[in-house]
Amino acid sequence: MKKIILISLAVIIILGIVAMLSLIFVQHGLESTEVWDKTDTYTSENIVSLQMENNKDYRIFVLSDTQMDAKRPFNNKKVLNLVSNLIEEQQPDLVITVGDNVQSLYQGTVVKQFVEKMESLKVPWAVTLGNHDSEYSVDRQWHGNIYESAENSLFKMGPSNVDGVGNYQLNIQSPDGNIVKSLIMLDSHAKHKYETKKDYDYIHPNQLEWYKWVIEGLNNETGKTVPSLLFFHIPLIEFQEAIVDSETNILFGEQNEKVYSAPVSSGLFELIKELGSTTHIFNGHDHINNLSVMYEGIQMTYGLKSGPSSYFKKHLQGGTLITIKKDSFEIEVEHIYYRP
Repeated sequence: MKKIILISLAVIIILGIVAMLSLIFVQHGLESTEVWDKTDTYTSENIVSLQMENNKDYRIFVLSDTQMDAKRPFNNKKVLNLVSNLIEEQQPDLVITVGDNVQSLYQGTVVKQFVEKMESLKVPWAVTLGNHDSEYSVDRQWHGNIYESAENSLFKMGPSNVDGVGNYQLNIQSPDGNIVKSLIMLDSHAKHKYETKKDYDYIHPNQLEWYKWVIEGLNNETGKTVPSLLFFHIPLIEFQEAIVDSETNILFGEQNEKVYSAPVSSGLFELIKELGSTTHIFNGHDHINNLSVMYEGIQMTYGLKSGPSSYFKKHLQGGTLITIKKDSFEIEVEHIYYRP
């Protein structure tokens, strides 16, 4: 018994040393070379556009919190099986992750496994980063470099002078070439030091300025308000307000834990209302919430937890399907549950 205790203590000490070393010797990626100025003229020619096919809905499949971890290879296999099975079943035109793709001391290894799986599916895919991405051995720029270099990935590092990694835009065109939807990715960061404690971060002021520039620029170019969808990891504090305000705001899903948002409003929700473009927000982060709520004209939806990693509920695993209807370009949102 004494020998087992000593071995256990040795393992704990070794893991602790590895953890400390991983925090000290973090691999740093290259910063984006893009620089943004709000006086720049917006042009959609600089933005990746994806075109709808004739007489066909456009399908976007959202993955959330895959959280691959080198310490749990069997769980990783289950996560990757879920990803490949659902994508092959749903046949989406685009896949988007809403953060926490990996959570591991050995992120450099597992993120490459994740990229390899996504590339093997031969579907365009885009990424947003979560609070656990870049938590240990590699920074956000390193992750961004890996995602940006993948062949089928549409990820962009975004402007270097806008806070975060992965603030970028994709546009969806109708079969005749008109922009009918805009997909905007934001980095919701990780932790922030407030006056009394550390807590989850928020969308920063210069990100709000960039978002406003994108929305107004696209609207000015097209001569109309183009409906947009926002994707980021950590939910807004307004999500909790929507739930508390009235149960009638809940469109579908259930709340099994609190909304772990930043403790303050970033101002993004008010800006969304002011600009009148964004109709839907998608986030991850809270693994056992699968709610979709309508609040002050904006639909906010948790992406369904993608796989048995970290904490989860077995019946709440899968992905979230966004359908842009072929004739009306209306949005439909539904969870696709994984039943292996």
